[in-house]
Amino acid sequence: MSLVLPTTFPCQAVLLATARSDQAADQFLAALAGEAYRYGITDCLVVVPQGRPIPQGMPKTIRLLTAEAASGSVGLLHAVEAALEPSFLLIDGCRMSDVNLLALSLMVGNEPGAILVESSRYAWDGVASLSRSLLSLLGSSTQSLGPALLALDIPHLRASGMQRQIDDLLPWSRPAAFLDRDGVLIVDDGYPHDPGRVQWMPGAHDAVRRLNEIGYFVFVVTNQAGVARGYYSEDAVHRLHGWMAAQMAANGAHIDSWEYCPHHPEAAIEAFRRVCRRRKPGPGMIIDLMERWPVQREGSFMIGDRATDMQAAAAAGLPGYLFWPGNLDQFIVALIEQGKIPSGMAQFSA
Repeated sequence: MSLVLPTTFPCQAVLLATARSDQAADQFLAALAGEAYRYGITDCLVVVPQGRPIPQGMPKTIRLLTAEAASGSVGLLHAVEAALEPSFLLIDGCRMSDVNLLALSLMVGNEPGAILVESSRYAWDGVASLSRSLLSLLGSSTQSLGPALLALDIPHLRASGMQRQIDDLLPWSRPAAFLDRDGVLIVDDGYPHDPGRVQWMPGAHDAVRRLNEIGYFVFVVTNQAGVARGYYSEDAVHRLHGWMAAQMAANGAHIDSWEYCPHHPEAAIEAFRRVCRRRKPGPGMIIDLMERWPVQREGSFMIGDRATDMQAAAAAGLPGYLFWPGNLDQFIVALIEQGKIPSGMAQFSA
């Protein structure tokens, strides 16, 4: 199901290809595009300097523009100004810190402005949220982008950890937080499936955003026996997950993948009547995600509100933390303070 992002969120990512042309540079561009896509940004524009071969291996959904007679990164932006949205994410094709792109853009809101991520090692860290109206202030086309951006009196954030460059090993691996849905993210009032009746658990959005910002993949793994019992359809599950994703996006939070199991050994609907490895306490959903995504096992964990969640985590070889009804973000903070969740991977501060 497609994700509907809030109107304040720039739905365009602009990637500046470097003049370097080799397999590593092309793979890095593709990885950066993948980062934007996993945050729900489907309009990805790659700007290629004149004379540079077209990058290979890019997803078919990406638009490629060659900046004719442009020199320097600022020149690339000026050359393609007509193709830019009023607000957009600017990503350097040479380096990028792993930050929460949703939160970065929401900090700008509807006001003309920008948020720039910088580091002590480089003038800037390869990602900024910009308004097109600022391009006229960026100076000459021959100017380097880092100094041009830093010359603007715009807010900036300092990033730490998980900074990637062209020659870094790809894909970008990181630990994962596996979250149960009902009773953890939303109130379990008995087979919830109607967005109009769903109640969020206190702190759910903040908890997911916090996990995003310290560098975790965040996955939902949920049993949906209501499908097997005929209470609602799989389409209803997808609709609810799409609604939840949009609600989270409006608050700068992001789920990387929504996994569910519709099976039950005593299902009323024959098509869903079977013993399934993906149904918790089985570890199938967790294992499938770890095989599909570049998940670091070290630091990964499961949060659930039932013994079956803990059993699934144990079967997958991960620690499980039992959540009682309360504030999910406070629960996450407590785990960080107890040293159970590493917190220094990609957090940034003003």
